[in-house]
Amino acid sequence: MAKQCVGIDIGSEHAKLAVFDGQRVTQAVLCEIPDGLVRDGRITSFEAMSDVIKAAVKENKISVKDCAIALHPADVLMRRVTMPAMTVSQLELNLPYEFRDYIADGKGRYSFDYAVLGIVNGEDGTPKEMDLLAAAAEKEVVNSYATMLRRAGLRLKAAAPDVMSYLNLVARDQELNPVPEGEPPRDYCFLDGGCRNTGVYLFPQG
Repeated sequence: MAKQCVGIDIGSEHAKLAVFDGQRVTQAVLCEIPDGLVRDGRITSFEAMSDVIKAAVKENKISVKDCAIALHPADVLMRRVTMPAMTVSQLELNLPYEFRDYIADGKGRYSFDYAVLGIVNGEDGTPKEMDLLAAAAEKEVVNSYATMLRRAGLRLKAAAPDVMSYLNLVARDQELNPVPEGEPPRDYCFLDGGCRNTGVYLFPQG
């Protein structure tokens, strides 16, 4: 994904846009969503939502075109899985099979992604197992978001459930502020206060 991007989160009553310049958030926008445009977490009209986002981009003079969007949990299947250590190409091949109990057929209709939660090393110090948070979303849904954003003058570069965004924040903090040697890993907690629901995300020991 490009260094500069617009992060977009669509809630039940508001859409949030945050402009990231590669180092920090430089602009944050909150815009109201018309009644009925989001119902039970799902967008009822992608065309109308495109108009909302396009107006917000124009009104706030947002020039960055590449964007990332948070997918609603209703649009994503998620599993925490443990898999043998393998290469990225091997993982891309094997990850769909971890959803065989949820996707009976038509795996080709889905896009798959993952976040690494941890690595277990063997006695010789080489990676043995991977602790993963795996996600699957219908390509049709992702394409609907891409079309919506394209109509708003933006380019979709990444789409992921919000929990993976929090994992990225944890990883970034660990990169910038490593735990001193001998100290236990940090615990992380994120509070998401929405208009209708409040979410609490806990990441014990990162």
